[in-house]
Amino acid sequence: MPIRRTHTKSRLGCSQCRKRRVKCDEQTPQCSSCVQRGESCVYLRFPTKSTSITATKIAAPPVNSTSPSEAGTCQDSPAPSAIVQNDEEDALWSPDRVRELELLHHWCLRTSKDFTPDLVDLFQDYLVKVALKNPHLMNALLALASFHIACETNDPATSRDFTSTGMGYHTRAVAGLRAVLSSLSPETCDPVFASSTLIMVCVMISPFLPVGHSRTFNFTAEAILPLADILRGLGLVIETSQRKVQQGPLSGIFNVAWPSLPHSTVSPILEDLRKFNASKSDSATAPIFEHAIQALQKKILDSTAVFPWIALAGLEFIEHLRLQNTVAMAVFMVWGALMHMADDQWWARFSGKNLVNETSTILSAKDDDFAGIITWCRREVDLSERP
Repeated sequence: MPIRRTHTKSRLGCSQCRKRRVKCDEQTPQCSSCVQRGESCVYLRFPTKSTSITATKIAAPPVNSTSPSEAGTCQDSPAPSAIVQNDEEDALWSPDRVRELELLHHWCLRTSKDFTPDLVDLFQDYLVKVALKNPHLMNALLALASFHIACETNDPATSRDFTSTGMGYHTRAVAGLRAVLSSLSPETCDPVFASSTLIMVCVMISPFLPVGHSRTFNFTAEAILPLADILRGLGLVIETSQRKVQQGPLSGIFNVAWPSLPHSTVSPILEDLRKFNASKSDSATAPIFEHAIQALQKKILDSTAVFPWIALAGLEFIEHLRLQNTVAMAVFMVWGALMHMADDQWWARFSGKNLVNETSTILSAKDDDFAGIITWCRREVDLSERP
């Protein structure tokens, strides 16, 4: 009777094959599966002396049951407890676990430092400690770290990979935040406020990443409109426990110095918006757009962050923006340019530039009269003057 060969299961496959639970041919530097799928191939386990010995013992062919050497073979076989221990170790160092550690490492070394120097200690130390006790905040933190990597990389496959990862964490962060909002108290305001802030940033940048919202929205920039609701929610958190948040460890967020814009640079563009509003809007819509323009002008005059303007523009303005009204889109595009110019944050520059790029492309196809404003906005965000 032919000897039956024992199947050996390799634990040395690449992280992508292990994540998909498919057999890896373990070719280096990239396995065949990753080459075919165009994915980055990462090996997290390498053969060691003990691994080779264990594999040899497991694969040892069985001998005749009457042979005295059977006892020696059985004694050399790994005990069930050893197999369980190996499985537990594999679970501990699963691709998802390694990815989380990678993201937390990136947050501490890069993302936390790329907001503003005044907030490095807050984001690098305090926020991580609070996140360890609040899953919704940890998910928001890991989501933003994922998006940060996706924004920085020049490799499309890597950008898609980390965007997909970030979307998963972002979804869990939003669900977790909704669950705790029903029992908001002064003690939970810090993590809730921090989660809301990070989710707000995620909403700003995620529409412009490779895994976007093109199937859901008429134009990608529309996906950031829920930001208005998030900002209003932040206002409710502050109203509920204003003293606790503004006088606690998170107080530094309220004291960030935002760069001021020369009014002489921006004023002519705002006046152009008003002229278009007067010539292209009817008596019902003109006051709606004027309110949005005034709110944007106030942000500039007060030298405060520009991005919260979307929460002040009004629900009627947002509805006209969804309908792609040309005046509303022009105001929206100028907001994107001003974010890029004034807010001095990597995520504001990224989203502002992409917002201008997409909105100007749509607007230029709708109405040539806006060519001057389009040119100004694109020039301010370092794009070519015409789409």
